[in-house]
This record gives sequence, structure tokens and C-alpha cells, in this order.
Amino acid sequence: MVLGTLTDHALAIHTSGQNTERIRIDANGLKFNGDTAAANALSDYEEGSWTPQCKMEGQSSFATIDGVSAHYVKVGHLVHVFCNFSFDGTPSGRSTSAAVEVHGLPYMHRHGYDKVSHDIRVHAWETGTTYGSDVTFIQRMIANSQYFRVEALQAGYNGTRNASLFIINNTNFKLSFTYEATT
Repeated sequence: MVLGTLTDHALAIHTSGQNTERIRIDANGLKFNGDTAAANALSDYEEGSWTPQCKMEGQSSFATIDGVSAHYVKVGHLVHVFCNFSFDGTPSGRSTSAAVEVHGLPYMHRHGYDKVSHDIRVHAWETGTTYGSDVTFIQRMIANSQYFRVEALQAGYNGTRNASLFIINNTNFKLSFTYEATT
């Protein structure tokens, strides 16, 4: 270990007669592989929990959810959120042409456009409905907002956002994704 001043510490690997710096801690934060630029320093790390709230797209009231376990890890501007919750009852405002909106993300996302992602698990949806069980779930970040939508795309049906399939009592959501935050 090579030590500098109290605000400048580095860890170097000695190979082939040379010290190669791998990690540096200074007043700007943590830097890697000999990088000394203050703009590249990792200076922000946070872990916490968040409280998701769900409603149908276009509706004003939030649905009741149970068994909420929602956490995040923030490193710099990247936020990784993961959560698990279940619907308690079947919302009266569910619609075949609306998505589920999940509000309460811990940080506003940076995207100025709608961004589609995935890694969503939804269990206990109605497989006996008009369009059957061949459903793909997607997550769509809404531009300049602090929420996202869960949409259902059904094979053989020219439409999206058919939330009536899965917004029912005891539907269990498991979500995990990473997004870029504004701060």
C-alpha cells in the first residue's frame, strides 16, 4: 500500500517491478485504475427502502397493496430498485386499455424519453381471459417522471397495456431494474 496525505490514499499492485495503482481515495471520492480526474470519482453510495404505490393508468386513486418489501442501492447516478408486493383486492378502475403505474421511486429518472425495460415477474394473472395466457410483461419508464408503468403485451392481440389480466386480488409483483437518476 502506498500512502500519501491524509486525504489521498492509494492501493497499488506490484507486478513486473512496477507499482500499478488500482484504487485511490482522495477528497473527491473513490477512483480506480490510476484515474485522477475529480469528475470520475465515485463519491455517492446509498442504500435504503422506498414505498411503492400502484394505480391504474388514468385513475386518480391508488390501489391497496400488501406485503411490501422495496429497497434500493444508489451508486453515483445509478439506482437499482427491487421490490415485492401483492394487490389486496381487485381495483374497480382496472381496464383492458390501461397499464399499472408504480409510483414512489426513490429518485427521479434522467430519461427525457420513455424507456422500456424488463425483469418483471407477475404471478396469478387470469389465464382464462379473452386473450389467453401468452402474455409478455414490460416496464416502461415515463419521461421526466418518478414512476413507471407495467404493461402487458398479448400475443395475437393488436394492443397493449391490458392490465385487467393481472390487476386482481393476490397478484404478486417482483420487480428489479436499474435506472439513471437526475441526482
